[in-house]
Amino acid sequence: MDDFVRYCEKAHLQINLLHWIVGQLAERQRTGNPAIDAIERDLKNYVEQYGQNLDFRFDRGDHLLTIAQFLVVGGVEAVNRISDETTKSEVVGFINQDQCLKDLLNLREIYQTLQPLRGECSRTTWTWASRMRNSLSHFRYSYIGETGHVCFRDIDPRTQKVTADFSMPLLQALNFSFLFGRACVLWAERNGTYPQQV
Repeated sequence: MDDFVRYCEKAHLQINLLHWIVGQLAERQRTGNPAIDAIERDLKNYVEQYGQNLDFRFDRGDHLLTIAQFLVVGGVEAVNRISDETTKSEVVGFINQDQCLKDLLNLREIYQTLQPLRGECSRTTWTWASRMRNSLSHFRYSYIGETGHVCFRDIDPRTQKVTADFSMPLLQALNFSFLFGRACVLWAERNGTYPQQV
């Protein structure tokens, strides 16, 4: 449980940053100006308000995934390290029932193409997060700048069978990461393992 609590403590800051970025990207897409360099300028102006100097470039957009990566990779790993199986099941169940995550995934037809792995009996939000975690942590993803989509791929190491091969818009991938991290922190807050902040 200590790993999960540490994850929640760090995730809180990542969630706030990613929430801001997703909001900026969504607004620029609505107004027809999704330029990444404009988001970079906005972010630099935002952190300067707090006396910070940000020397970070999003480049073509794929580096935005480095911000999101911690929330998915770290979150899945922290939940998997919870030693009490009842608590672990409660966290996974809470993630699976998060309505915002379910709404986001219901938009994706490819959600139904995910192949269950050992012990999985159905395709859930947790299944999706696990596949994205595997793709990100094993560098089996690519960003297609022309379309703004991220292609994710997961392979079962035992059988070498592809268990996920999907693409989604960068904004949706970032939004999933934000919502996943938020769900983890909300569970911790509601169960008294982390002070309420989100």
